[in-house]
Amino acid sequence: MASKSGEKRDLFGGDRKGDEESSRRDRILQTKEFDEELDDIDRDLDQLRALFELYFMGIEKTEPKSQHDHLRARLRKVRETKMRLNTALKFKMQTLQGRMISLETYWGRIMRARENGTYHRDVQKARRRQQELDKKQAAATVHGDALPPENQAKMGEANGESVAEGELRPGAQDAATRGVGPREVSGNTPTGGVSRPKVRSAEDLDEPKMRQLYQTYVTAKRRCGERVDLRFEDMAASLKKQVPKLLQSTGASSIEFKVVIKKGSAVLKAIPRTK
Repeated sequence: MASKSGEKRDLFGGDRKGDEESSRRDRILQTKEFDEELDDIDRDLDQLRALFELYFMGIEKTEPKSQHDHLRARLRKVRETKMRLNTALKFKMQTLQGRMISLETYWGRIMRARENGTYHRDVQKARRRQQELDKKQAAATVHGDALPPENQAKMGEANGESVAEGELRPGAQDAATRGVGPREVSGNTPTGGVSRPKVRSAEDLDEPKMRQLYQTYVTAKRRCGERVDLRFEDMAASLKKQVPKLLQSTGASSIEFKVVIKKGSAVLKAIPRTK
């Protein structure tokens, strides 16, 4: 009797129900794993977007190309799956694909702008750098003569000898300058065209030339943010002593004094001239 019952189940597909139940459980497991993979891709896509932002801001020095390629391969793999997907999973996968395409278009546009020099962040950064250079150039301006930062070293190394500030402190006034009174120099004293006096002897360094040279030197030091504690009479005495020595050692017919900016500091230079 039992044998006939078993034959009847086989005849009418009695074991088919169990096979379908097992197949259904397998599909549920596959669907769950597929859904989790889509969630992982979604999180990794957010991380990739953050990495690109850091790269465009200049914080990250290299483009996250390897992460980009790996995530693109994972998304292509789930897109090519052969399993049957329900409507929710199809929508989720299509949404991820759309996000990836949109972000790749955005990243490509920024890359092209960076190559062309039109990316707004790079442009703003360049403007800030230019503004800083303009401020330094303005600070290095001595009586209207602009000394750009890139030319400061070149001007500081021009032919001539730098007169060290220590040499401008003889400790005692020279007899030639004892008649010069320690008068306060106003910041509004005009310098005219003799802020760079050219002299053929110590006697050519009269008080007006010395006053204007001293005022130029002090103004330059203040604009460079340097402390000014040099007295006028010490500077006058020292230069009057150095003029004969410079004329003799260089064989020049005259000595021109001028103030230049060298490495952010004001420097007084004595330049030998043959004319």
